[in-house]
Amino acid sequence: MNLARLSERFPATHQPLVKGLGTVLAACRTFAQPTTRLPSPSSGSIDYERYLDFAMSVYADKFLQLYGAVAESLLSERYLIYAQSARSILENAATLRYHSKDADVTLLRTSERPSTESIAAAFSKLDRLIRGSRFTWDALLSGRFDEVRAKPDYEELRQTHVQTCLGHWYRESPKVESLYSMLCDMVHPNFGSSLLVIRTDNGSLLAGGEGGTPAAAHLVYPTLAGTLGAFKIVQHSFQELNASRPKLNGPNPALQ
Repeated sequence: MNLARLSERFPATHQPLVKGLGTVLAACRTFAQPTTRLPSPSSGSIDYERYLDFAMSVYADKFLQLYGAVAESLLSERYLIYAQSARSILENAATLRYHSKDADVTLLRTSERPSTESIAAAFSKLDRLIRGSRFTWDALLSGRFDEVRAKPDYEELRQTHVQTCLGHWYRESPKVESLYSMLCDMVHPNFGSSLLVIRTDNGSLLAGGEGGTPAAAHLVYPTLAGTLGAFKIVQHSFQELNASRPKLNGPNPALQ
């Protein structure tokens, strides 16, 4: 993706943001490049390491799409889409971070020879990271539309609320809370999101049609800095998850 046009729009003082966006996109492409195939559940067993690889690939692909959407929306000056993508980045980063620091996953990082029970417990947390939900996806995907409800298909797969994940992050980085609140206000149907689509022209405010200058382009600078900074959390979470591979001599025991 050519960010040269974006660089032309940003003042000299904020050129590092454009460079940083290019660096994050390159890293996302590297993370998301490998194709990970999950064995069919019909085989009767899935080992922790294979599922770990799959989980990390799923989230790598999410961040590639989300940061790509950030770049594309800035290039096209669609700031409402930018705010939606940036907020989703924080939510996914917070969720990935929360699960990478889970006690069961941490135990695998610190144990020399974890038990099968410990591996199974960590596997269940990875399963919630991928399949956790507050919606009856089984009913929807199988066409049982009259059974669709706002609840998980299986209680053990109930999604950890994103506010819980964010709150855990806030304790370590309080500034993330104000950034997330700002992005929420830029997405919700209120003045924040209205401001993102209003344009100015010779002292007049414009909406709809074409022409004019976006009124809120300057709001991008502080939020983009924080959104790019979130990628450090993503990288660290990937490292922590990767380090949770069971330290075993020989093949990992399959989880039945």
